[in-house]
Amino acid sequence: MRATCIVPSSDVLLGKKSDNTVQYLAKRLLEGGVTFSQVLTIQNNPKDILDAIAAATSPLVVVLGEKSSVKNVNIKKAIANFFECQLVENNVAISAVQNYYKQQGEPILLEHENEYFLPEGSRVVLNANGPMQGFFIKNSEKAVLFLPNDLLMCEKMYDYSVLPMLLENFDLDYLSINIKTFGIVEKDILSILKDLLSNKYKIMITTYPQDLEVGIVVRYNKSIEKSIVDSFIQKIYERLNKFIYSSEDSSIFKSVMDLLKLTSKKIAVAECITGGKVVSGLLESDPDANHYIVEGVIANTDKAKINRCGLNSGIVKNFACNSPEMAYEIGASMLQASTADIVLVTAGDIDFSPRNKSYSIAVGDREGIHVYKNNFIGTHEQIMTNVAKTAAFYLIKKLKENDLRFLQSDV
Repeated sequence: MRATCIVPSSDVLLGKKSDNTVQYLAKRLLEGGVTFSQVLTIQNNPKDILDAIAAATSPLVVVLGEKSSVKNVNIKKAIANFFECQLVENNVAISAVQNYYKQQGEPILLEHENEYFLPEGSRVVLNANGPMQGFFIKNSEKAVLFLPNDLLMCEKMYDYSVLPMLLENFDLDYLSINIKTFGIVEKDILSILKDLLSNKYKIMITTYPQDLEVGIVVRYNKSIEKSIVDSFIQKIYERLNKFIYSSEDSSIFKSVMDLLKLTSKKIAVAECITGGKVVSGLLESDPDANHYIVEGVIANTDKAKINRCGLNSGIVKNFACNSPEMAYEIGASMLQASTADIVLVTAGDIDFSPRNKSYSIAVGDREGIHVYKNNFIGTHEQIMTNVAKTAAFYLIKKLKENDLRFLQSDV
């Protein structure tokens, strides 16, 4: 099935901001057999929006709003005009906004009371992670799906609200499975899966690389027998098992949090090179993360290693800041001084230039701490990000109790 995507945003049109939300939706919709035949970026004014919807020849039109509830009023009015109805208060939308602010413990902003009003006869596409709501409305010829143009919100809304709405209203022929990998490049994945790429069942494998991560989407016709699909997926897991960290389309930090919650373990983190990227990644991925992080320390100086991590001056003096011994001693000290069940340490020299050097990552518990050495090449920012994600990957393997070699030496 084909769909049209309309982005009424002057900022996007003028290049003031990029639009990753369109890319995300294109990927997720493709998994179900829906492709964007056209993506239009237009001015946010009712006439242009109304004309664009009327001109769309596909049965589904996806309209991405702006990040302002006030600016989205114009878009909602244009959609309502197309369906020859008015904006009216929607009780489900009102409850969703009120529940969000209740959870935040804050009064409702006046701006977000605009979210109460939707085209008459539309259905709310719920967003439990923010005040801005989506909606779905259709007639005999065309359907419009409106979503807030916010990548994080759309990611959280898709499986919970968007996909069920589409499955209910359209006969989608395809199903999909997401697999997330880390530490293996796209060309190696395609080489390993070469014989699976062309198969008689027309099961499609699509890869989405991003830095050290590669997402794999396996799309198949829902008429294919389950046993055939299961066997196909099993072959992928057998070949890529040590690189796979999730069977869902979630971030590597979200996968860490899911495992911490599943195993009821609490963590202490010391970051000597990553500048808080590990802890911030965990906090951003899950609103309950603070209940599982016993301590998060940025120890990028010798003084911080002594005062915050509990090392004695002899250890700091005798071992290099990026050495396996330094990472181990910091981890052991933090476990001894805290109530954490597991510890994670990223150790390295933040003053080293050029940015091509080994870094040590310690992961362990009171039964033992493993230290892994990796070499990273890139800018300072790239290395900090990649060390943080690599540390999260090692932590996932530890929480899953898998031994890991990861094509690197472990110390």
